[in-house]
Amino acid sequence: MLALCNIKWWWRFKTDQNSLWAKVITSIYGSGGGLDCANHDRTYSGATTWRNIIKVGAAIDAQGIEFSSSFFKSIGSGNDTLFWEEMWVGNSKLKDSFGRLYALETDKQATVQDRINGSSGSNVFNWKWARPIRGRAHNDLDLLVGLIESITFVYGEVDKWKWRLDQDGVYKSKTMALLIDDKRLGTHSSSETLLNKAVPQKIGIFVWRVKQKRIPVRVELDKRGIDLDSILCPLCSNNTETVDHTLLECTKVKELWLLFFKWWNSSNANLSSLEQIFDYTSAHPGITKVSKQIWQSAKWACSYFIWRARNEVVFKNKVWNGDSILTNIQTASFAWISKRLKKSNLDWSQWLINPSSFISSNHNRSGVG
Repeated sequence: MLALCNIKWWWRFKTDQNSLWAKVITSIYGSGGGLDCANHDRTYSGATTWRNIIKVGAAIDAQGIEFSSSFFKSIGSGNDTLFWEEMWVGNSKLKDSFGRLYALETDKQATVQDRINGSSGSNVFNWKWARPIRGRAHNDLDLLVGLIESITFVYGEVDKWKWRLDQDGVYKSKTMALLIDDKRLGTHSSSETLLNKAVPQKIGIFVWRVKQKRIPVRVELDKRGIDLDSILCPLCSNNTETVDHTLLECTKVKELWLLFFKWWNSSNANLSSLEQIFDYTSAHPGITKVSKQIWQSAKWACSYFIWRARNEVVFKNKVWNGDSILTNIQTASFAWISKRLKKSNLDWSQWLINPSSFISSNHNRSGVG
């Protein structure tokens, strides 16, 4: 189990470097405190508290979370950020991305303000090379200039550390815990993924992720610092793509849900929230267990195939087709339920015409509304 109490010290060290304890760490492990080493799990072997804090970076990275590279400087005046040796532009330090240029730099501790002067309204570069730039180094310089020429300074503002894995740019243990839990979800079971044995486990996991707002819609990717052309919904292009918008509020998706409820002979479909759609059966205590599983399976299938169709639009350039998606929902949910619920006694022809006829209740035997 990763110790969140160790993880938070990465943020504390970076944001409190003028404190006595941080200066002690710096005197022992260098300006980066050992946190900027390429291989945290092999550096500074031995058992001390700070070494364990260093090593936790590799442990989190191994979970598939880019934690070690998630801290960066947000430029104000640029006089408190090392141009080459701190992460402030892109996803790596400039000394790592432009090694040939770094080798030619005469002052490797130069700040951003030392190398870029933006006071005139346009950036002017102040390079200090050990020899004239030529050959491949010249090509590297062109790439570097292209990367930083549009940097905007806010003079009078201090440079601040930020954390790209949280929307606010501030490290939070709660956010870190959710990210770790999210990555472990594929290998660690959750009771919420096993509530309905009528569907494959991947469907239960998907619905659990939806309830936790953990599917990679564009707004969530943007929060993680991933560069996107747009955060608008790829289906309607009218609103930002949140979880609720993608699976419920988009006009095309809402039309599909109406088709779904029409198929189920339900005239009072409640489309106000995903939670109400997923938890619809809780309002009908008279419905039998098998009936709940059948009804819930169909709704889960609808949300899953909406997401899958959305991905096909984004990644395969397919055209959204509500009728085709509904057919997939009908076919898949019938197959899942027939295979996993032997007592369901589903008939394919009847399933297509009126699936609500398979829902039995002490109070209502025709329709689910």
